[in-house]
Amino acid sequence: RYACEFFAPFFPGTQYAAHLKRVKALQDLLGALNDIAVARRLLKEMKAEPPKPLQRREARLISALGPAWAAFERSRTFWG
Repeated sequence: RYACEFFAPFFPGTQYAAHLKRVKALQDLLGALNDIAVARRLLKEMKAEPPKPLQRREARLISALGPAWAAFERSRTFWG
């Protein structure tokens, strides 16, 4: 993502916008899922159960991951 943002000005127009949008969406999802994984590990160490809102958010993120990954795979790279 950051390399795409860095090199984007070297490409004409908005060729990079669609690809970058999909990369950002996927990275945001993966980051949120990683945050939940860390929270779960910490809760386990404290011998506490994950709260229901955390479980619901995790389920929503997991269900969104497949479509986000598919959109990323379909996106055309702007560098060729």
